[in-house]
Amino acid sequence: MAFVRYKIVKGRKYYEYVRNYREGGKHKQEVLCYLGPYRSLRAAISNTQYMVQLYSDAAAEFEEEAESTKGYLLEFYGEELGGEIPSEDEAWEKQMRGELLPWSRVRLLPEYEQGPAEVKHRRQLQDLFSSIRDYHRARSYADLYKVLAEDYRAKLDKYTAVKQKYP
Repeated sequence: MAFVRYKIVKGRKYYEYVRNYREGGKHKQEVLCYLGPYRSLRAAISNTQYMVQLYSDAAAEFEEEAESTKGYLLEFYGEELGGEIPSEDEAWEKQMRGELLPWSRVRLLPEYEQGPAEVKHRRQLQDLFSSIRDYHRARSYADLYKVLAEDYRAKLDKYTAVKQKYP
């Protein structure tokens, strides 16, 4: 027979799903799963399903943003980038070597001495670097949310297995 019990840790209640059994004539208890702040297995399952959906949706949104930014970068700067998006550090190093949007005068002239062509080139550089940064930021958030969704999915699998075995 399985039931929910609670423990107080640092003044807060945390719930566990527990079963009783006998071994060698002695009464014992086994913790089947930890429910955290949820008073029932049903509540824990419901919240975990919500978290899986929340993190999966967030991962998909950031994945879409990364792909959109990648498409933009490759469409407008594909030749300069060689068909691949470099890391932020690699992009900066390439620019310092004059390999990325090569026009070294832009770095050397103060902003107030630059003409329209230099200003346009400078804006292109700023756009390129901010787009590379946005791509990597979106990619890292997508990866993070995928991991979080998988963690909650594993927890959900455990809850449902316990529910099936010990209704």
